[in-house]
This record gives sequence, structure tokens and C-alpha cells, in this order.
Amino acid sequence: MKQQNLLRLFLVGVISGITITEGKAFDQENNPWDIEDKHPGWTIEAASGVHYTATIGDIQPQETEDSKSMCLHITNPGELRLVNSGFYELAVQSGKKYDLVFYLQDNNSYKGDVVAEILTKDNKILASKKFTVKSDWKWNKYSCTLVPDQTINDGKFALKFNSSGDVGVDYVSLFPQQ
Repeated sequence: MKQQNLLRLFLVGVISGITITEGKAFDQENNPWDIEDKHPGWTIEAASGVHYTATIGDIQPQETEDSKSMCLHITNPGELRLVNSGFYELAVQSGKKYDLVFYLQDNNSYKGDVVAEILTKDNKILASKKFTVKSDWKWNKYSCTLVPDQTINDGKFALKFNSSGDVGVDYVSLFPQQ
């Protein structure tokens, strides 16, 4: 059943895409994304007038299994979301707790916040948490528990940025609590 599979979502490495747990590892032969995409499994939704570039590389990635990280270079600020919809959309249950962990690196140029969100496909916010980005040139761990207020089978997860500057993103993990 679709919902049962997607409740065990694990977003790993901004670059590698998503791994479904229970031995269903991400592999390039059977994934639903175009592996030639610049950032498979992830999309960027930007408000009109927002100017940005998103690059993926080995530039000082967080020390994890994945040796790559994503750098967002935002030159004209506004609302920008880095979005992941899971393998076949994200399913969440109302009232269930989901543990989130991700890492950001700022070179002291990004002055805004980042908001972690669980969203409907139409961008209705079901759960969110705002974080103040540390500007110290180091990879910093951010974590929280998100509790959606609605059950859906076709949602998505996003990190929303609201300022100009450069920020690195690596190792994004969203897991339901048992």
C-alpha cells in the first residue's frame, strides 16, 4: 500500500535523493527521477523575481555517506523552497511525530532564517519549524519534531529560505517516530 511505504521516508543527502528504509536503497536503475537531473529528487520553487543558482559538488560536504552537498546562491531574495516529494509523493498522518535532522553551512553571507515544512501538493503548510541560521562557516546540525495537522498521501517536504547569500545544505533526514 502506498501510504505504508511512504511513512518510512528517509531523505538522505541533498544530492543522492531519497532512500526508503527497510532495505529499499536508492539506486539509479529503479529510481523514479531523471538521474541526469542536476539535483535528482529535489526541485526548487522560487517566488517571482527571486534569482538563485543551485550547485552540487564536493565543496566541503558534511562528513556523511554522501560526499556531496548543495550550495544555494541567492542574489535577489524572496521565498525560495528546496523541495523533496519522496519517491512517489510524501505520505504523513495527522498527529504523528516526524523527526527531522539536516545540516546547513553559511559563509556569513546568508542573513535570513530557514523554515522546515511538511506541505500539501498545493503548498498548504501542515507542520513547520523556523530555525535561525548560524553564520560561522561550519556545518551546523538542525533538528526538530514536526507534527502534521492533516493526513495526506501526496505531500512534500521543503526547506524554505528568505534571504540573499550563500548557504550549503547536506544530509536531510525525516523519519516517523515509532
